[in-house]
Amino acid sequence: SRPNDLEYFQDNLPRLLEDAKRQRGPSALPPPTEEPPPQTEVLPEEQPPAPPEEQESAHSRAQDALIRLGKITDCNVWIASNDRNRVYEGRRLGEDCLTELPNLGLPEEAAKTIALIDVIWIQQQAPIAAIEVERTTSISSGLLRMCDLLSLVPALNVKLYVVAPRAREKKVLAQLARPTFRKIGLSKRCRYIPTEHLYSLLDKLGGFEHGIDPSILDEIAISLETHAESS
Repeated sequence: SRPNDLEYFQDNLPRLLEDAKRQRGPSALPPPTEEPPPQTEVLPEEQPPAPPEEQESAHSRAQDALIRLGKITDCNVWIASNDRNRVYEGRRLGEDCLTELPNLGLPEEAAKTIALIDVIWIQQQAPIAAIEVERTTSISSGLLRMCDLLSLVPALNVKLYVVAPRAREKKVLAQLARPTFRKIGLSKRCRYIPTEHLYSLLDKLGGFEHGIDPSILDEIAISLETHAESS
């Protein structure tokens, strides 16, 4: 109920904060100059990540597209155990998907790790394609799960893919080219799929309900070797 200087502090907050910092002693910031320092240009692939809600929506949309494509290729589809209850366009992502992974004879902890792979296509009780959708600044988490899959089941004949926007192509392929991933063969087995190509493919196959070969993904996938040859 008493008068105060709220408006004054709101209008002059930046200057007051600088004054306070200078009064704290020699470690304080120097007085501001009249001209602000030039801002560093942000490259397209270094753009700040989208808000979490937008990231989740984009991630769910890509997973939904992969689920629908999996059905068209007559595959059973596994959706990551931590994503199956996520809702996209009014439906749970895990609806009409497998509730359990086939028994691969793995230890419990290993099975839990593989169950976190975003999307797995399965035919005749065996995984034929494992797909990670990357939406954040870090790409290595999905690739590490694929490394686990290759290390734990080296004889498994499964194709590996990373789905990400075209703007992040260089970052994805740079990660695949790391010595660690080359050493275990992930660089040769894992391919990159631009999100935009994924949606375009789904649109082209919109009239199909089944009967498409799962290798259709290879038509839109980019390997590390292919990228190097075209560069």
